[in-house]
Amino acid sequence: MGNPEDGGYNWENLVNDTGLDSSGNFSGVQLTDEQRQILANSLTNTDGYEPFDIGDATLVSPLATPNKGKEFRVKLRHEWKPSETVNITNQVLYRNYSSDYVRQTGALNYSYYQQSGIIHSGARSPLIIDDVIYPYAARRQEYRIVDAQEKMFQYFGDFQKTWGKGNALRGEHLLSINYENRNIDYSQHSTWDADDSRATKPRAIYFRY
Repeated sequence: MGNPEDGGYNWENLVNDTGLDSSGNFSGVQLTDEQRQILANSLTNTDGYEPFDIGDATLVSPLATPNKGKEFRVKLRHEWKPSETVNITNQVLYRNYSSDYVRQTGALNYSYYQQSGIIHSGARSPLIIDDVIYPYAARRQEYRIVDAQEKMFQYFGDFQKTWGKGNALRGEHLLSINYENRNIDYSQHSTWDADDSRATKPRAIYFRY
C-alpha cells in the first residue's frame, strides 16, 4: 500500500503477463483496467497477519466427518494379603479400540499470483468468471481417511514380602511382572488438490504391529 516508488503499489503495479504461447496468445489471464483496480482494492495492510473473513461459508467439505471411536475395556484387580509380611497384587486389562474419521483441510488462496514465470496462468482457480473478478478462491488441499484398530491384553503382578526385627534391620523382597500384548492396524488414505503428481496419484499408508 502507499507510494509505489517507496515499496508500495497501486492498481497499475498489478500488471498483466506479456508472454505469448506457441499460438501467439497471451499465456496469462488479461485483466482490464477496471478489474486491476478491483484487484488492488482487495489487498489490505493486514494480509498475511489476520485471517480472511469468509462470512458464513466454510472451507470444510460436508463429506468430512468427525472422529468416531469405540472402546471396550475390562480391568480386573485382585489384592491378597496371606500374612502380615506378604502382599500379592494381580491386575488384568483387556482393551479393544477402533477409530475412523474423514479429515479435510482447506485454504483460501489469493488468485492473482506468478507461477513458472507466468502471471496468473489459470492453473489453480479461475480469476475471471463471466467478466467478474474473484481475487480469492478456496482450495481443498487434502482429503484424508483414517481407520485404526487396537487390541491389547496386559497382566501386571506385584509379589512383595517384608522382613525385619524391630527397627534395627528391615528389608523387602519385591517381584514385579508386567506382560503386554498389543496389536494395532492403522491405514490412511490421502489425496490432494495440488499442482503436482499428488493430485492424480492418491497415497495410502498402512502399518501394523
